[in-house]
Amino acid sequence: MGGGRDMDLDAAQLKLLFEQKLKPKLAPLESIRLATLKKKKALTVSVGAFFIAVLSGINSTPLLLLLFAILVYCIFAFKVSWDNYRGSYKQQIMATLLGEINKSLVWHKDKFITQTEFEQSGLSPKKIDSYSGEDLICGELEGFKVAMSELFVEQITPRPEGGSLRTPIFTGLFFKAQNCTSFAHFSYILPAENAKQGIKERLFAPFQSPRIGEKVALPESEFSQYFTVISSAPASVLQMLTPALINKLVDYRKQKQGIAISLSFVEQNVYIAIPEGRDLFEPKLALTVTDFEVIKGLFQDLVFFTGLLQELGLNSNTRH
Repeated sequence: MGGGRDMDLDAAQLKLLFEQKLKPKLAPLESIRLATLKKKKALTVSVGAFFIAVLSGINSTPLLLLLFAILVYCIFAFKVSWDNYRGSYKQQIMATLLGEINKSLVWHKDKFITQTEFEQSGLSPKKIDSYSGEDLICGELEGFKVAMSELFVEQITPRPEGGSLRTPIFTGLFFKAQNCTSFAHFSYILPAENAKQGIKERLFAPFQSPRIGEKVALPESEFSQYFTVISSAPASVLQMLTPALINKLVDYRKQKQGIAISLSFVEQNVYIAIPEGRDLFEPKLALTVTDFEVIKGLFQDLVFFTGLLQELGLNSNTRH
């Protein structure tokens, strides 16, 4: 895999990789984590002291100004310390993990997949009012130009009584792989539990990139329980859905405890959307910096993307 290692790792091998390569690099950050944690506790105390003073009716302006100044200082000190810890942690995590998968992969902290690319996938056909992201990873895998990032996509609805309601459309990891030639069809592999909603939105909601095709009849199986397929060429997408690919999708769905992964094949691109409730790529301040579980999920996501491209075998079968 272009300088990477065999990604078919079991839990023991992944743990060994963590112990040998990541843990020694992360260990020096533990002192920064503890210092940041202390600043967070100081911030909590200062917030409490300020509001207690205000709510108790203290009329001493100098005291209130002092407490407010302490509060502002604690906010600033925590932010500086957290940004330092977060940046150092992510730099070590991303550089090491990406190097193990493929040395061509590069991490960009403040970049992300564009809104145009997200809409072109057809995986979330809703009007977008707020769009942001971070942690773009790009490079080459299995002969594809790839890009993935964390995204935060929302609708904003005005409330009759004033203000607005922010409704998440997608929060999670979004992946794009660009092949050298186009597919001969438009196809969408959607979570079965969301299929009715998605088709309804396709017909009635305003969005820029409608899905093209019809619902594909699938044989009764574990795959059909988890997924619905829409395609402009049902025979072609069924040919693409090899037993190995189906097993990979089902296994990943189980591994992620029901997270509703979806895929699409549009023009030259493969798109994958994985909604995640957790903060991806982020350190957990309450956990030791060398906690194995913190990086396990991220590694599994990156391995899955690479393996999926291998199973598709698209470079030799692009005209599916």
